[in-house]
Amino acid sequence: MLVDSINRAFNAVLLEQSFPLKQERIANGIIYKGKMDFGNCIIPFAISLIMENGYGIAQLVFHPIARCESEKERLKWLHFINDWNDAYGTGYYLCIAKNREVYMRYVLSVSEETVNQIFQGILLGSNLAKQLVKEIEYQFGTK
Repeated sequence: MLVDSINRAFNAVLLEQSFPLKQERIANGIIYKGKMDFGNCIIPFAISLIMENGYGIAQLVFHPIARCESEKERLKWLHFINDWNDAYGTGYYLCIAKNREVYMRYVLSVSEETVNQIFQGILLGSNLAKQLVKEIEYQFGTK
């Protein structure tokens, strides 16, 4: 199964980088879980690796980054998210979930040969999340 060979290759990258993640098998793939500690806050992240139409698809999600506390704030959050996505659109983008949690997401196609892109996505995402937390604190006074 292709997802297993991608998983083995990605685990080799994680081992080489001394970056352990918890793993959980799901019906059509694997979920890896970790946390980024930014000193003033800890942000969980997850990577789902699934097979879709014969391709390996990795989705990296930093969630939750913040929370839109009320419908009254929603418009301000939407403007902030739109501006952030416009300025930092590097593959990652911000969203507000139905439960009003703000998260950051990145989706890419991967193979055994390109699993290092997942790790690079973790590094990019953690740098963006760290910057984002500061911007949110400035704009909204909270994580």
